[in-house]
Amino acid sequence: MKIIYSKTTYRNAVYRALISILIGIVLIIWPHVALKTIVIVIGALFLLTGMMAFIMSYRQQQAAQRSDGLLSLNGIGSIILGILLVSIPLFFTTVLMIILGCILILAAIAQLATLAAARQFGPIAAIHYFYPIIILLAGLIVIFKPWGSAEYVVIILGATAIFYGLTDLISQYRINKLRKKAHATEQQNKMGGDSIEDTDYEEVK
Repeated sequence: MKIIYSKTTYRNAVYRALISILIGIVLIIWPHVALKTIVIVIGALFLLTGMMAFIMSYRQQQAAQRSDGLLSLNGIGSIILGILLVSIPLFFTTVLMIILGCILILAAIAQLATLAAARQFGPIAAIHYFYPIIILLAGLIVIFKPWGSAEYVVIILGATAIFYGLTDLISQYRINKLRKKAHATEQQNKMGGDSIEDTDYEEVK
C-alpha cells in the first residue's frame, strides 16, 4: 500500500498526539468532573445554536407574514437536546464514554494501518505494532466496562489517551525519519543515474 507522507502529515500527526495527551491529562486530574463538564458544554452549544435557529426562523416567518408557525419550530430539536444534556449530564456521560471508547478503537486501527503502510520507507520495529493493540484493548474496556467504577474507567481512558499520544509521537517520528532517508536515497540514485548516462554518452562520442 502506497501512502503520501509529507511534512504536513507529520506536523498534523504531532498536533493530534499533543491534543490527545492534553485530554488524557485533564481526564486523569479531574476524572469525576471532566466528562460531565464536556457533556454540559456540548449541551450548552446545542441549546445556543437551537435558540439562534429558533429566533432566526421566527423572524423569517414574521417577515414573510406567515401564521402557520412551521418555520418557528426550527431549532426546537436542538433546544430540547441541549436542555437534556445540561440537566441530566450523567446519563449522557455513559454515552460519551462509549463514543470515546470507539474513537480509541478507530485510532488504534488507523495507527496499525499507518505502520503497515509505512513499511515502504523501511523496516518498522515490532514494538510499534504492540502499542495500538494496547490502545485497542483499552477502547474495548472503556466501552464494555467489565470492572471498576465509572471514575476508574475515566482514568483508564485518560491514561490510554496519553499513551496513544506518546506512542504516536514515537511512531510518527520513526516514520518521518525513514521517509527522509528514503527520499535522500532516491535523490542520490537519480543523481547517480544521470552521471552514468553522461559518461556513457561521452564514451560513445
